[in-house]
Amino acid sequence: DWSSDVCSSDLHFALERYMKEVVPTHKGEAFETRRIKKLLRELEDMPLRKLTTQDLAAWRDRQTTSPGTVLREMKILNSFLERCRKEWGYIQANPLHDVKKPTAPPPRRRGVSQDEIDLVLKNMNWVEGSVTTKTQQIACLFLLGIETAMRKGEMLSLTPDRCFLDRRYVVLEVTKNGDRRQVPLSTRA
Repeated sequence: DWSSDVCSSDLHFALERYMKEVVPTHKGEAFETRRIKKLLRELEDMPLRKLTTQDLAAWRDRQTTSPGTVLREMKILNSFLERCRKEWGYIQANPLHDVKKPTAPPPRRRGVSQDEIDLVLKNMNWVEGSVTTKTQQIACLFLLGIETAMRKGEMLSLTPDRCFLDRRYVVLEVTKNGDRRQVPLSTRA
């Protein structure tokens, strides 16, 4: 029973509830589920109401992953704690609010060089105009991704009714931010 006061004070119970009820509604469900399972292993099973800023700062300091990974996990943890506070009434305040976040890594500014593209295609037995193997299909997706900046899931969601090759664009019904958009196609794409 989710509403039980005894259960609601248990951190692991609340995380499990969040994973069952909330995470399936998120686009990154698989990633988020892995992160929550990791949190379940790392955070002591304590009463949720006794979780402190110091506990969460100590958890942050124990992390051996990159600052970017820690930031993503803190975002998931924050979302979980806000659900516990706002909707489930398990806690009065979010102890993560006062935890200093690690410095975000700088954005990637490097593109793939032509030499790197050539090497990848060579190793995938790419032959221009001939796509007969799974490896060559992946090479084709690799090139399409470079030409259009589409994500893997966006490319794999394309169907013939969304491809307007004569007008040189494709339609993505669902993107990372949930919007529908048209992607222009270069001659190579």
